[in-house]
Amino acid sequence: MEVSRATALANPAPQVRRDTALLLGSCLLIDLTDALLRDAAGLASASVRTLDALHLASALRIEADEFVAYGPLRPVPGEGVDPSPMLVERGSASPLTSDPNPQRAIPMRTDCAVVGAGVAGLVAARELRRAGYSTTVVEARNRIGGRVWTHEALGAGADRGATFIHWTQPHVWAEFTRYGFGLDQRPPAERSVWSIGGERHEGGAAAYSDLIADALDALARESIPAFPRPHDFSDEPAFEAADALSLADRIADLEISAAVKDALHGFWSVHCNGWCEAGAYSHALHWLALCGGSWRLFGEAASRYKVEGGLGQLPERLMADAQADVRLEFDVASIEQDEDQVLVRSSDGEELRAGAAIVAVPLNALPRIDFTPDFEAPTRGLIDEGAPAGGFKLFLKLRERIDSYVCMGSAEQPIMFARLEADLADGSVISCYGADRAVLADGPDAVISVVEEWLPGVHVKDSWWHDWCGDELSGEAWRIPRPGQTQRSARAAEQPNGRVVLAGADVARGWTGYLDGAVESGHRAARYATQIIAGRSRSNTAPAPAATKDMPLIGPR
Repeated sequence: MEVSRATALANPAPQVRRDTALLLGSCLLIDLTDALLRDAAGLASASVRTLDALHLASALRIEADEFVAYGPLRPVPGEGVDPSPMLVERGSASPLTSDPNPQRAIPMRTDCAVVGAGVAGLVAARELRRAGYSTTVVEARNRIGGRVWTHEALGAGADRGATFIHWTQPHVWAEFTRYGFGLDQRPPAERSVWSIGGERHEGGAAAYSDLIADALDALARESIPAFPRPHDFSDEPAFEAADALSLADRIADLEISAAVKDALHGFWSVHCNGWCEAGAYSHALHWLALCGGSWRLFGEAASRYKVEGGLGQLPERLMADAQADVRLEFDVASIEQDEDQVLVRSSDGEELRAGAAIVAVPLNALPRIDFTPDFEAPTRGLIDEGAPAGGFKLFLKLRERIDSYVCMGSAEQPIMFARLEADLADGSVISCYGADRAVLADGPDAVISVVEEWLPGVHVKDSWWHDWCGDELSGEAWRIPRPGQTQRSARAAEQPNGRVVLAGADVARGWTGYLDGAVESGHRAARYATQIIAGRSRSNTAPAPAATKDMPLIGPR
């Protein structure tokens, strides 16, 4: 059947099709009945992949004397997994099992279940395939990508979630290079407009940044002492002191004018996707340290360069390379595990059994899933606390074609940032960011009034937004830790819970909340999962590995 399907997809010459027909005519073909699928499900174990179990069940049904299986069926002590063909003699498999309830959904089986088809989950699936393991990716949405979503709206294609990449972000830049994407950028700003104390100001492109430069320089100088190696955990006293503060706490301590403090609140609230009263000061220092202590470079990394044609190409390419089974609209309700396997169950009763599970969903969405056994206290506490999530990203279509402005607001305004995204023949599209999504509860009028104040003479034709914070499958647009949470998120991912590993941008060591963090976390989760599948898992009470050493990859490359 697979040979026939592959031949049809390839659309070969007539002679190839005839040869394929002759080949199939010499084979004994077996129908994939429900009974055969149940038999295969009963044979699948932590060391047998689903397809091999199906082949074995077929061989047993026709009373074959032997069966050749290919794939990572057995760990070899000290050497990882043996990828060579394995001869299984009749009778060596476990007995066929009958399903006592033939009406229930037939359980699926895979080496590793990946919960969440965002970038972190897809990177993990790709790396597991490269290591020789089968994966099944389950996703509650009807699409892949998670918070990466390139969508046509208001007459222009735009990234509605994650958007920006930069060469200071090593993991995502490696993917950019691997897949040969083109680099695009926002139109360079020609003018800046800002509001302080209810008063509008306008100047050249750098006028606003010049206003807050000295204050940001003072904060940036504190970043490297707190994070001398920003991709590792920090135990520096400077980090400990900063982690106890919110951004608002630190701004209040600066000896600067009230006007500049107001502007700083607006600047950091944009990056926090919420009020900077809730965001950890240590997290802001972490971002700055990742950019060599330069707030100007951080601003560029966070909001200038994009993938030509949209970031949505990345999950598509990852999915193609992963070659994983994908189940969309599989909304996970519970994950149970014992010492041998993991059982992932959907809200409508579908089941997936695996040797390990990578859970790559935002931390604010984890309370939707029931884990048995539960996470240990530090990780469970982090999940229960949640992270601040209140901001929004709104797109407006203007009737007029406008110059490239960058607009910044103060903390008391409905939006703190607006920027030209697309210059179209019939107008312009701008993106607007605010700290409190409640201002959109009755529509975008409050935001539109601010835009019309900043840019006199413009008229808004239409608007579009996705409420990421109100979306139960995300619970946030991007994660900003509370004070005291900055390193706890990453440490949660460093310690698998038995056969369950956390992944995602929320639990990255480096660019937490950014796409680079998602890619980084996907690689790390895949390494941990290979350890678990191959029987070298670390206990969930064992100490985390040293920050400067990665765990070795188990399995063939």
